[in-house]
Amino acid sequence: MAVDDMLRLSVFVWLLICAIQDWRSREVSNWLTLPPLVFAFCLRLTGLIQGSLLPMLAAISFLLLFWQRGWIGGADAKASLVLALLGMQVFAWAWLGLGVWYLGLRLVYGRKCDRRLPAFVGFTTGVGALLVVEVLR
Repeated sequence: MAVDDMLRLSVFVWLLICAIQDWRSREVSNWLTLPPLVFAFCLRLTGLIQGSLLPMLAAISFLLLFWQRGWIGGADAKASLVLALLGMQVFAWAWLGLGVWYLGLRLVYGRKCDRRLPAFVGFTTGVGALLVVEVLR
């Protein structure tokens, strides 16, 4: 198993743990979001994770806007920042999973859909789908 695959699997397990807490309490503790943020930042800073900075900076700008407007919570923003630091592929799949999760809930529940939905369930779904796609390649 390659290092990229191990990193993606680790991210999936981390998101799954966060999703369980998010599902139960609609909050995710800082002790679950801050250490991965520091770790991802260090990986990016040391050059162990490479990639273009422009898409990452654009994603961070949107995250700040979404958080400032109240569209996503603090834990969602921190987790998204971790995903953006780890690579745009993981970030894009996580947000695709989030979009599918929200769309599915809207189709099932309509306007009764709670505004404070557990976003980590969507992130986990997206990264899980990425793992499945990578395995099938």
